[in-house]
Amino acid sequence: MRNALAAGRGELTYGKSTWPVRLQPVEDDGVKEAVLRAFPVEVPNGVSFFRRLGVVGSDSPEEFAAAAPQCAVFHVTRGGSR
Repeated sequence: MRNALAAGRGELTYGKSTWPVRLQPVEDDGVKEAVLRAFPVEVPNGVSFFRRLGVVGSDSPEEFAAAAPQCAVFHVTRGGSR
């Protein structure tokens, strides 16, 4: 997170395509909670990553929402430089 926060940019890759992106930290706690509440439903394969880090103990959307204060959430937009 610190590298992404410091750089303010990154790259997204899908297959052989790569796009430069801007990364803006989300400060609104309500937005962070909504994003994290949706995460285990939208990205179920990513739940194990959060569990290994000890951020959550289950795939409960409520548990993910409760973890929002300790998690970085970024608004990603296309652009920036490579």
